Amino acid sequence: MLISTGNIARLGLWLLTAMSWATVLFFPVNWPVSSMPANSAVISIGPVSSFVVAGQSFRPAEAVSSIDLLIRVGGPFGSSSPLTLSVYNDIDRVHLIAQGTASPVSAPDGLVNTRFELDTPLTDQRLYYLEIDIPPTTPWPILVGGTRSDPEREGEQLYLMGKPGWSDQDLAYQLFRQQSSIQRFAHLMGTRPEMGWTIILSLLSVIGISTGISFMVLQGRDWATILGLAAALPGLTLLTLFLWIF
Repeated sequence: MLISTGNIARLGLWLLTAMSWATVLFFPVNWPVSSMPANSAVISIGPVSSFVVAGQSFRPAEAVSSIDLLIRVGGPFGSSSPLTLSVYNDIDRVHLIAQGTASPVSAPDGLVNTRFELDTPLTDQRLYYLEIDIPPTTPWPILVGGTRSDPEREGEQLYLMGKPGWSDQDLAYQLFRQQSSIQRFAHLMGTRPEMGWTIILSLLSVIGISTGISFMVLQGRDWATILGLAAALPGLTLLTLFLWIF
């Protein structure tokens, strides 16, 4: 039995729709759960080393799976240095909780956004202490980004060589949580329902517009094709935004 060209096109349309929506809804990505300070509020701190160690106490608002820091490798452009980010229970560094590694590369921009994927997610909303471990054999000077000043937050501040710096100064960092879009949406509905409902209404509006466009373009075609295009258009648009953002 031969399959008509129309049936093949319809099947391909629905497969494309399913793949785009499945990727957007169920593929895990890193969602920011804090913000990086503006460039105008960032200064370079260092050089730091295995002796002059930079650290930061911080309190995440929700679970964290990766951390971004601003780091500058002082060698020739293109040179890199392997670094380790260690997260401890507190400033005493008795209990190691998580680690992540990265190799920032020297670039003309100076401070480079560097992501450390943690081997163990931080699940508790309490104070932690992170520290940048630099191998003593590193041939290049290393600088880290810090804030000029931040609103004072209890217990959260920059440390150098294990000693607290100014109480209103921090390392420039950003926290991320790995979740799928559907998991993130469920979290927002529980913590910020107004944002969750805004997302629902926005999606319904987009799907309604897409259905109208599909009906006009495919007028006279069967409903399976019209609905397939109506679902495919927002799915592909969201997939494009998803790939661009993440």
